[in-house]
Amino acid sequence: MKQVTRRSALSVVLMAAGAGSFVLAGVLAAGPAAAAKTPASAAPPGNNATIKINNIPFDGGNNNEPHVSCPFRLSLINFDHGAGISNSATVVFHAQPPSGTAVLPPSLGASSFTFPGPNFSDAYSFAPATLAPLFLQPNQGYHIKVNVSVTTSGLKTPGKKTKHSKVTKKFKVFWLQCAAPSPSPSPTVTESVSPTPTVTESVTPSETPSSPGATVLPTETSRAPSPGTTVLPTKVVRAPQPLPFTGARLGNSRVLVPLAIGFVLTGSGLLGLTRRREGGAHR
Repeated sequence: MKQVTRRSALSVVLMAAGAGSFVLAGVLAAGPAAAAKTPASAAPPGNNATIKINNIPFDGGNNNEPHVSCPFRLSLINFDHGAGISNSATVVFHAQPPSGTAVLPPSLGASSFTFPGPNFSDAYSFAPATLAPLFLQPNQGYHIKVNVSVTTSGLKTPGKKTKHSKVTKKFKVFWLQCAAPSPSPSPTVTESVSPTPTVTESVTPSETPSSPGATVLPTETSRAPSPGTTVLPTKVVRAPQPLPFTGARLGNSRVLVPLAIGFVLTGSGLLGLTRRREGGAHR
């Protein structure tokens, strides 16, 4: 009797372990789908803000281009935004060695502005007189650094009813190719030379008796008709395309292994219970 009880308990344990394996397989199968719904970045708004320098026309991406020409575009990306939130930005350009260290006021583009977020962009350029004192690297251009400081106000304080402000500072260093100031042309002196008079002799043409006119007989030109071009029909043979796969892909071994173990354990448990019942019936 004790041996039968032990076998029954073992069968129940095997079936329970099989059920656990099935649950584990389901969790592993649902894991990638749940991960796909989770956003890639869980960082709070504004903490992953950045600035980018791009050529014009703007390509629409967030990539940074370290070599640009005038005019170029400065973009502020992924700053804080929402109801009651405002951003105030300040933009300052500096020359960098070997070009220099002077502050460069832009001739195009705002040095200070406000925007609601999350993104903002504007076109910038410099006057030739601003770039004239700088050293122009022959292969790279002017070495420039831009500093952007954004003050965000109206942010909610976690766990409180009060609001606060914060300052986000970003910078980028890039090379700039702009048209160098053209030197003013020096005046040139031209001497006027009086033309030398020329003597033209007039020659009286002599009359030449005209010869009797020659009669030109018309000639008929016949052209042989060009033979017509015969276009032979062509037969297009297309290779058969495979049908798209619409079933579930079970190529993940992490799902297949616990699934197989579940079938084995559950089957062993059921088999043990069946044998116990058959043994009890014979008795």
